[in-house]
Amino acid sequence: MPLVTLMVGAESFGVTPERMGWCLSAFVLGMGATSLPAGLASDRFGSGRVLTAYFWALAVAALACGQAQGFGAFLMAHAALGCAAGLFHPAGLGLVSLVTPAPQLGRAMGLFGVAGSLGMALMPLAMGSALGWRAGFSMLAVAACVGAVVCHRGLRSGWLPAAAQGTPTTLQRAGDRQNELLLLLLVIMGVNAFVASGWEAVFPQTVADQGLVVLENWQIATGVLVVGGVGQYIGGLLARDAFAASRLAVILVIQALVLLGTATALDEGVLPFMFLGSFAFLNHGTQPMENRLLAAFTSSRRRSSAYALKFVVALMVAAPAPWMVAGMYEQTGQPQSAFRLLSAITLVGVFAAWLFLRGGRSGKGTKGAG
Repeated sequence: MPLVTLMVGAESFGVTPERMGWCLSAFVLGMGATSLPAGLASDRFGSGRVLTAYFWALAVAALACGQAQGFGAFLMAHAALGCAAGLFHPAGLGLVSLVTPAPQLGRAMGLFGVAGSLGMALMPLAMGSALGWRAGFSMLAVAACVGAVVCHRGLRSGWLPAAAQGTPTTLQRAGDRQNELLLLLLVIMGVNAFVASGWEAVFPQTVADQGLVVLENWQIATGVLVVGGVGQYIGGLLARDAFAASRLAVILVIQALVLLGTATALDEGVLPFMFLGSFAFLNHGTQPMENRLLAAFTSSRRRSSAYALKFVVALMVAAPAPWMVAGMYEQTGQPQSAFRLLSAITLVGVFAAWLFLRGGRSGKGTKGAG
């Protein structure tokens, strides 16, 4: 969703890359404002009620985006869209982790991400249709209303479960290093969020600099999002056991190299679609691994709150990324510098992952996840 709306703002309202960054920052800050309350409410009152509220809020925000007549109104509606989105992830991830047996949790997290990526991939197609992007937001609002009705029926029939009782966790068995391991995991998540947010801010302008009108080439965004969905499914499969942390570290190394390769390809005057798609594949693939590891470190009684904490930390770190990265792009006139910056920041996550692995081996903090 942020990638799609950034493209709309850039080409329909004629804004600069830096102002596009403001739009994404508004979305990110909106998510951060509602994520923690959503997690606490999910653990207290059940995920079903929070998911129902999410769908109704999404419907209202989507209608506001579709009716915006200027970039200022679009920016405010985008912040509301972020507030709605912040309700979903803690409740949704918490629900999946509670109803899925531990051996299948990684795959379930991957499928959860795939569903979201496919939904986002449909948005460019809807907005690029003959009906226009405003109609695309109206379609989203209608779909959200359907989701709200389904959740309401689920609450009435009882198939949406309430919060579960506490269970033993890996974190409780991690010994003296438990706080250090959790902190390192949050650092990894924050770095990944910053890099993803910065990449989303610079992606539309990178495409536009090659002479492509994004609103007339929605297959570019759709293709990237579909590749990201495939990455999430593969990431879920790789997160199935105690080696998830090791695989996460390897993927972060490859991600840093891909970002560096993107800058090198642009130096040669080539639009690096292969590198852009590879980044989406890798970055999306880390998400089910992060979620799987976090589930291993939290009681089921506080699972939604734990996911909320993840998103609050990640979004706080990611909030300045769009205007920082897009601002660098605008000042230098070269996207290469932005991609090199993102590659260097990814290495911070690699170092944190290495420390996490060392601590996990000494404290056996990554075994018995679930």
